[in-house]
Amino acid sequence: MIGIERVYRDLGSFRAVAELWEPPLAAETIRVWLKAGKVPEDRCEHLSAATGVSIADLNPEYWETIQRLAAVQHNG
Repeated sequence: MIGIERVYRDLGSFRAVAELWEPPLAAETIRVWLKAGKVPEDRCEHLSAATGVSIADLNPEYWETIQRLAAVQHNG
């Protein structure tokens, strides 16, 4: 199960997920993410912090980018 599916299942509705933001996002936004199978990069950290679902599960491509950047900084 992908991350956004898990969040949706655990919270029970698009509205409940949307209300994790202040002001709340539109429930339709969450529906679009579910259809896409990932959360946009600019929303991943907040959703991960609010739900405990890893960024790697919410958006695997974004997580890979974060890891590459961290490796470059470390190897500097």
